[in-house]
Amino acid sequence: MSVDIQSYGFMPLAGGYEAPYAHKKFLEDRLAYGDAGVSEGFLFKQMSNMFKDHYWSVVGMWQRVTKAAWDETAGAYNKYVAAD
Repeated sequence: MSVDIQSYGFMPLAGGYEAPYAHKKFLEDRLAYGDAGVSEGFLFKQMSNMFKDHYWSVVGMWQRVTKAAWDETAGAYNKYVAAD
């Protein structure tokens, strides 16, 4: 459920920030990007992909850590209950 909320709620907000930022960076050095064959759209896509990769890796790490903590807590509880 949280992935759906983040995908439809937070990620569009991040894209709304990255589009003007990519435009600004493209205008700052238009000739260099033009010589390299990099368009403004490509720059925006690359920035978005980098953000998404890092964002989802942090979210995935958080989910793995909480699952491991839950498994450890549940395991300790099950040992406690089995000892009674």
